[in-house]
Amino acid sequence: MSEIPRRLSFLSYAVNGAGVGHLVRQVAIQRWLKRFCAFAGTRSAHWFLTTSEADTLCFHEGFGAFKLPSKTIVDDAGLDKGAYLAMAKQWVWNSLTLLRPDVLITDTFPNGSFHELGNALDVVGKKALVLRPVKQPFARRGAFQGLVQLYDRVIVPEHEEDEPELPEFLAELGLPSSRVAFTGPLVRSDRFDTFTSAEARKRLGIAAGDQVVLVTGGGGGDGSVDAFFDEVEAAVGGQPGVHIVFAAGPLFRGAPRHGPRRTFFVGHDLAEHLAAVDVAVCAAGFNTIHELLFAGVPTLVIPQSKIADDQRARAERYARRGALRLSTVVDVKADLTALLHDAPARAVLSALARTAMPKNHARDAAREILSLVLPPSLLKAADAALDDLFVPAVRDAGESIGDVVDLALALQGKEDRAAVDVAAALALVRSTTTPALALTRVIEQLRKKVRVDDVADLCSILLGSSAIEGQHAGLVALLQTLAPERGSDGRVLAAAIVQAAERAASAGTDLMGLARALPGTHRAAPIDNGSLNLARLKAASSSGGI
Repeated sequence: MSEIPRRLSFLSYAVNGAGVGHLVRQVAIQRWLKRFCAFAGTRSAHWFLTTSEADTLCFHEGFGAFKLPSKTIVDDAGLDKGAYLAMAKQWVWNSLTLLRPDVLITDTFPNGSFHELGNALDVVGKKALVLRPVKQPFARRGAFQGLVQLYDRVIVPEHEEDEPELPEFLAELGLPSSRVAFTGPLVRSDRFDTFTSAEARKRLGIAAGDQVVLVTGGGGGDGSVDAFFDEVEAAVGGQPGVHIVFAAGPLFRGAPRHGPRRTFFVGHDLAEHLAAVDVAVCAAGFNTIHELLFAGVPTLVIPQSKIADDQRARAERYARRGALRLSTVVDVKADLTALLHDAPARAVLSALARTAMPKNHARDAAREILSLVLPPSLLKAADAALDDLFVPAVRDAGESIGDVVDLALALQGKEDRAAVDVAAALALVRSTTTPALALTRVIEQLRKKVRVDDVADLCSILLGSSAIEGQHAGLVALLQTLAPERGSDGRVLAAAIVQAAERAASAGTDLMGLARALPGTHRAAPIDNGSLNLARLKAASSSGGI
């Protein structure tokens, strides 16, 4: 297997206008980059360069972000646009030069938002472009076409059959198919991140029995969001038993909506609450549409006109599959009221939505990026191990993925992470209060000292003792003081350690004290089976030994 890098750094270039789509997609991918690197045993650094006013999303995710004012704020503040663009170009170039990431990840615009990346790409290692499909006239601009072929991997977060013209277009630009990966759509949160319906309704303050209408303005930076909220409020605001959730988005600057059966939501984690929603009304932005489809929310869509993003084409594609319904500002009241009163229709929409978006492909996008820097066999093993059961189980146990994989390697006595089986390690972690890192150190010491037939069994003997419980560092210290006796039976030594720990505990001494009390080999004669370790433990824990 190829050598695994000890360290990797990833820099996401996420420069948004009025929305947060670029930033959200990059966060989704970086989440999985971090998990894959933890599995690989690679220390990873994750950075963001962004103009998004929603950069606190990086804070909530634990990623470092460098922030530049957005073009929207520059216009609103009356700042000199020429000076801003010159400064922005220099800021991006200097940031790339100082950070020198192993992998640069750019979203949608290969030349950057300020046309500054052309001169900066040489200072980074590998380059990946997350190419959310854009309108053909925009894609055929010279600034767009000129930089695409410089990327080592172009990731298209759509299914190839949904973008039949794109492969030919990329080939025209000189980009071979071997560098292009259609992954399918991606969203920030996986199913194991979301709340149940009951949990989400409680968090949103929704009374039992109420129907929930979600109206979302995406990132909230579009100037039409306030009027959109007005339309939905006028449509169903007076209906009994209907609770409206106004998902304003982090960039919303309109008036808050409060009152009975009203929730004004400005958090970063809307997707985690979607199980509470009966019907949603939204525009057709990439992230919003796919989050709602993934959650199986019956949705009415009113597409907006954008410079680069063809919202209508996206909405019509899913409408043809029956996964959502198209509406207009004029028709939204009648369409929304009808859907609220038609439970069978909502059930069909929900089922077809999940069929249209059954999987979050953020993991697949991360895997494609990591194929530039990690061995294929290791990526394959990580992809198989990091499933929707393992990842939340590790999180719920309060552990890190890397520590559990290290424990699995210790259990198997192997160093090849591409051949590791994490199931036994996870089972051991869940059966004890001992942290995975401490378990690994105990196992490593046991393997150095005795014959090990079943190391998990030895751990159970040792850590199942009330005299040892909670004294992880003391147990490791005690094992370190013992002499290597690789031919001796590990179960016998484990039982002797437990007995010694119990005698020491009755005398008011902990494992650290027991370790310090162990006599040297010259003071402890071997017992019948020839083991000096057993003799030393017995001597140290006797009434006169402590």
